[in-house]
Amino acid sequence: MSLVATSFAVLTASVWLYLASLAVWCVLRDHSLARGQKIAHVSVAVLAPVVGALFALRLCDLQNPGSVPRLLLPWPFRWVTRNKKSPSNPCAETWEEYKDRMRGI
Repeated sequence: MSLVATSFAVLTASVWLYLASLAVWCVLRDHSLARGQKIAHVSVAVLAPVVGALFALRLCDLQNPGSVPRLLLPWPFRWVTRNKKSPSNPCAETWEEYKDRMRGI
């Protein structure tokens, strides 16, 4: 295999591993999901490379906004979250609030 193909394979595998582990973490810490939903979300996140993890993250965010930490997502995948505070988690910080806090406003 050429160096370019090897680099692409390693990059894709590392992105999949990161997103899948983030999706599993978010699913397991979301207490609003039933046991069957958690099993289904984790299965999709692990078995379907990249797309399955994004799908699981999106479903978690739709069911419980704020359950997916937006700051842990790489910039090309930030569209997955809705960037709104959750009524069940009022301490969740939006991206704009984080930027303002970092600027000292």
